[in-house]
Amino acid sequence: TTTTTSVDLVETYYTRWSWYWQDDRGKWKLYNWDDEVPYQNIIESKYIDGKQQSYTFTSSSGTYRINFKKMIQTKFGTSEDRYNRVIRRPQFISPEILHDKTNLPLLWTVFDETSVVGRPVLDGLPSYWLNTDPSKQYELIDLDVESEKYKDIFLRFHQSIDIDASVKTIARVQNPQTWRQFQIERELMDKRLLKLNIIKTEDSLYHGTSLGTVVSICNQGFDWRYSGENGSRLGEGTYFARKASKSHEYTRPAADGSRYMFCARVLYGRYTEGVRGLRTEPKLNENLADSETYDSCVDNITNPEQYVIFTKNRSYPEYLIEYTAATSNTNRVKSFITDKLVQPIDKMLDESVAKDMARKEGKWKEPSVVRSDSTGVGTSGQQLCREAGRATLSLWREGKNILKNKFK
Repeated sequence: TTTTTSVDLVETYYTRWSWYWQDDRGKWKLYNWDDEVPYQNIIESKYIDGKQQSYTFTSSSGTYRINFKKMIQTKFGTSEDRYNRVIRRPQFISPEILHDKTNLPLLWTVFDETSVVGRPVLDGLPSYWLNTDPSKQYELIDLDVESEKYKDIFLRFHQSIDIDASVKTIARVQNPQTWRQFQIERELMDKRLLKLNIIKTEDSLYHGTSLGTVVSICNQGFDWRYSGENGSRLGEGTYFARKASKSHEYTRPAADGSRYMFCARVLYGRYTEGVRGLRTEPKLNENLADSETYDSCVDNITNPEQYVIFTKNRSYPEYLIEYTAATSNTNRVKSFITDKLVQPIDKMLDESVAKDMARKEGKWKEPSVVRSDSTGVGTSGQQLCREAGRATLSLWREGKNILKNKFK
């Protein structure tokens, strides 16, 4: 008879692996469970699957990216020079465990990455999506720089931005719930507008934002209630632009200078010109109480460059572009004009619109303070403020074009 030795048994077992990261003091730490997220199993499954070059996750301390090729971990908004090393090491199995027959079923089990990576691509989701992390609402999948999709987004981004920008990463946002809600809204709009022979109802548009809102947008989609940060000239909705240069004006650099812009799918349908004060789509016919409404608002009906969406599920944050922008005289001038002139004027005009509405309803009393101009003609403080605001805004628009051409 042949006696099976412990060495023979070891050769039939499957190696279990553990993942560690090195903190700033040089100490190696095990990726542990955090907020019920099994990082060990998820990281290992993503690595074995081989379809992702990196894995992005969000914890209580921020959003991080593990680069499997470089075996480093970086934090969003932090310079790439500041990174933590990552290692993958086999788990130690003691002789006592090997000789304990109760452990044999566990040691003989093949690691099944699909049970950890979890939710496979289901009906209604794009076929090119990768299996999603079951512990999270969404997952960011970095695109391969050699892929056709990366090249397409990269090229369109640079063709529509008028600054010296350097793309760091382009990631696909995989959020099954938000995607399905978007698809439902798309089907409803297509059925409704197809009867009117309106076929073109959707486009890929840009939306600039800050690092602080990236996670919430990826989690829940675009929420117009945050639009007040960037003005509401065309209504209080979520703003999208055809050109990346326009959306760039609404980005804010992170600590390392990185900026964030979404390339989103937007259902704009039938649109009309937006105005201040709008909080929902305007009616097609204001004289009819049960009139249908437009689907969105734009800055120019003939040749729209900006779109405002009021219904949440009519947009989907499909790709996230992380990039840096070179600082130049043009950028400094634009930033100064936007922060010091445009935004204060926008706020002033918003207040003016609110007071005009109150005046029509008989709830506004004109200020008693009167100021005289050089001709001695009295003008109310409110009227003077409104006229100055309109004149200054017009001057800014003209000056912006001059400065843009001067520093181009």
